Formats: sequence, C-alpha cells, structure tokens
Amino acid sequence: MTDDLRVIKTNRDIKRVFIRLLQTTGFNKITVQDICSEALIGRSTFYHHYVDKYALLQRLVNQLETDFEHLLHNRLHQVSSDSLLTFLYQSLNQRKMEFLTLIAIQVDDINLEKGLTSIISRNLLTYLATQNTLTLPVSAEFLATLYANNVLTGIKWALAHDNPDEVAEFMNGIMQDLTTKYIR
Repeated sequence: MTDDLRVIKTNRDIKRVFIRLLQTTGFNKITVQDICSEALIGRSTFYHHYVDKYALLQRLVNQLETDFEHLLHNRLHQVSSDSLLTFLYQSLNQRKMEFLTLIAIQVDDINLEKGLTSIISRNLLTYLATQNTLTLPVSAEFLATLYANNVLTGIKWALAHDNPDEVAEFMNGIMQDLTTKYIR
C-alpha cells in the first residue's frame, strides 16, 4: 500500500462516488465513465486502480468482510454478553451507508451477505467446538447457519432503523437461551 496522499485521496474518492452511484443509479447502470466524471478523475486513473467496476465492487466487499471478521473475532469471547452485538452495530454504524448499500448488491459471485453469513457461521462453529456441549437437537452447522442469518438480519435492521441496543438485547437473549439449554 502506498503512502502517497494523492493515491489515497483518489481511492477514497472513487469508493465514495461508487457507493453514492450504487444508491442512486444501481450497479448495472453505472459505467466507469460515470465514476470518473463524479470523482473528477480520468479513465486511465480509474484503470490504474481497478480493472473494472466489478473489481471495485469486489474490493469494497472484501474489505468489509475482512473488517467484519476482525471485529467479530476480536469480540467473540463475549458471545453471551449484549455488548458483542452492540459493539458490532456501533462499529458498523460508522460505515452504515456503505454497509447497507453493499449488502443489497448481489452481482455474479460478489455477495456481501453470503460472505458475512459464512463468517458469522464459521466463527460460531469455532466457538461451539470449544464448549462442552450437550446433545443438540439439530446439527451444529444448522444452528450456526440459523444464528448467522438471524444476526445478519439484526445487524441490517439495527443499522437501517438506528436501534442497535434493542436488537442486540433481543438477539443475545436468543443466544443465551440456546447456551443455557444446550451448552455448559
């Protein structure tokens, strides 16, 4: 990664413009020229940074997935605490528009929602593997997928409606019920 402030600013501008265009125009109608015009850059500058708009979308999705995985991994030891989901909501709230915009986009193999569901599920399976579990009424994979989808729904709802504490308390209540009944 370069420390050149011009490169950093250009990348930031391209990403901001792209997110704004996704919100107003939609991915399929956006052209590289639209991005360049709005970001006040030449096409060659865009192509210096990205192969095409798909590569730009993929990079934004990959970055959000990486950031989310770090947030989740660093706080997973607090699964039974309301602070985990509140922490996730508050951290993601700083990038709310980017998150809500990108999670709504599903193009080819680029799918933030699928990636985040996989990250949550994988982390929960890792957590469950460290616990002394009783016999679960369903497979751990099913439980992890169900919980991952519910967590992601909660995150999207909380960000869209600005009520993370209520959603976090409810979602963690569900997890506490599961852990109390099936995990010791």
